[in-house]
Amino acid sequence: MNEASREPSNRAWLIAASWTLKILIAGLALVLAGWFILGKIRQDHFIRTQARIALTQQNLKVLSSAIDAYCSLLQQPPPPMQDRFDLSTLRILDASGAALSDPIAALPLAAIDPFAIRAAPLFYYYTLKDKYLLVSPGPDQKLDIDSKTALAFLLGEDNLSPFTFDPTNGLGVPFTDKRSSGGDIWASNLPSKTSWKEGGIVE
Repeated sequence: MNEASREPSNRAWLIAASWTLKILIAGLALVLAGWFILGKIRQDHFIRTQARIALTQQNLKVLSSAIDAYCSLLQQPPPPMQDRFDLSTLRILDASGAALSDPIAALPLAAIDPFAIRAAPLFYYYTLKDKYLLVSPGPDQKLDIDSKTALAFLLGEDNLSPFTFDPTNGLGVPFTDKRSSGGDIWASNLPSKTSWKEGGIVE
């Protein structure tokens, strides 16, 4: 084969190699961009979930304080409305049924459950005599503490550890199954317990 016939063949090979390299570089760029976007989504979800957990805990503290104040006057918690916490039940009535007090102005905002799974963003609420339990489904938005479990807890026959959200198990970050966490976030006066504390779970 002479030099004249080799030159077009070499040129074609170089062109093909050049396009192959360009395609590989473009593919690598797309993969890296995809990983960056997924990483950003996971980071944003992590930050938002942490904020919602903190808000849930704060709201439970506020509501627990209000229910405790109610209990100190009437020796029992306000009645639940279909297992949901209803601010209207915090009104203290006299013998004739007239309202002696109303919920404090800050309570309507604090009553919201950021992880509510129903149309009304209210906490699940269970009572037994002078005891109560407030429950949020937590980040997975699946209620683990049902009415039967809540009653057993209020009777002192069971603990809620198996049904409690544990942040060390993950926050349910998208696009991975290894870091999804179940369990509920809750607060109760039996005795003054919550599903969280600094550094771990209270149970």
